[in-house]
Amino acid sequence: MGVSNGDNPRLDRIEKILEVVANVQQDMQQEHQMLLRAQVVLGDNMAKLSDHLIKLSEKVDKLADVQKAHAEDTDERLGALIKIVDDLVRRPGGLA
Repeated sequence: MGVSNGDNPRLDRIEKILEVVANVQQDMQQEHQMLLRAQVVLGDNMAKLSDHLIKLSEKVDKLADVQKAHAEDTDERLGALIKIVDDLVRRPGGLA
């Protein structure tokens, strides 16, 4: 601040305190701006993640439907195979 206060120590102390307060405020403003930018980036990333999770959930639902359909088909085929083997084993003369 370069201007002399007439060698008044009290005014010099007050001036130094005000200078420190002004510097701290400026630092806080810069940090606040960085936090705001980070918050915006985080919000964008959360929105993208949410979209990806929705798409993944849809794919999992489709996969579950396909697995269920195949499981029913497999159960039917396995039942038919068991019946054939059972009939062969129980038939007179067996498998021999």
